Amino acid sequence: MSVGLGVSTFAQVASRIPASGVSDQDTRTRHNCSRSDSLRSGHESDCGREGRFVELFPSADQNITGSHALTMRDPADPNFVMDLKPISSPIEEHNSFAIGIDLYTHAEAGFRAPYINFYKSRGTRSAPTPVTLTGYELDSIGGINFGGYDGASYFAGSAAIYTQSDEDWTPTSHGGHISIYGTNNGPLGHTQQLIQFGGIDPNGRGDGNIISYRPLTFHGNSSSDPGIFPTSNPAKLAVRTADNLGDAALTAKSFQSRSAAFSTLPACDGETEGQMAAINDSSTNIWGTAVSGGGGNHILAYCDGTDWTVAAK
Repeated sequence: MSVGLGVSTFAQVASRIPASGVSDQDTRTRHNCSRSDSLRSGHESDCGREGRFVELFPSADQNITGSHALTMRDPADPNFVMDLKPISSPIEEHNSFAIGIDLYTHAEAGFRAPYINFYKSRGTRSAPTPVTLTGYELDSIGGINFGGYDGASYFAGSAAIYTQSDEDWTPTSHGGHISIYGTNNGPLGHTQQLIQFGGIDPNGRGDGNIISYRPLTFHGNSSSDPGIFPTSNPAKLAVRTADNLGDAALTAKSFQSRSAAFSTLPACDGETEGQMAAINDSSTNIWGTAVSGGGGNHILAYCDGTDWTVAAK
């Protein structure tokens, strides 16, 4: 059976569905006044909204086709509208309150709890085909967008949680990762990936690391807060003030510099001045002299801005 409903009250919703499909027990109201208001700190209480929710459980399938929709409205809340429709946004809800979905599970088994499942396939519903990988962050398997009205339209990507496949899926291979996106302030701000949990990187390496695309700061973004700022080519971590305007102190019980051949060191110049490295093939172990490779001395070298020199042996 197909129904196309556009109604203005919950009573009309119930009246438009055939009586044979809905029993007295099937249509009922609920409210949330028994829940502590502390669960919604800073938001309106749901108390006083008794009877404004209706749950419909028809005993037979009701099909909504074409451009029709099942519309539910609450005369006590002019902003409440819920549409169920068979188009691009199958469920759309508007209301004046801070909560849109409550999920309850009642079971003794500890593993049973409310979950939201997202499932993706290629192909069609009747003939699904496996999820594939065509490129980094190109093959979504689900996500959540957070947005709002900006004065002209609803912007849906200010912050987001996205998931991606990391390989072509088979019955024994299901690689995937989750990423968090955000948007910088200002007119030039655009949505960018902030951090990725597991999966492949932009170069296709799949080592399962947590990949951060932003510096990591602690407590805030001011000059009195510390941060870790990474650079690549060469790979380096800098301990800086969180505003990135100065260096910050780093304290540890001990530091270990793994020994390496002199040829693996970066060139000593103004950019690398102050670096220290353990060398295992120095040609000399005389303090203060310039270091070169090819020898058998294990020394600690210091870059003075021009040369790597012996600092300790």
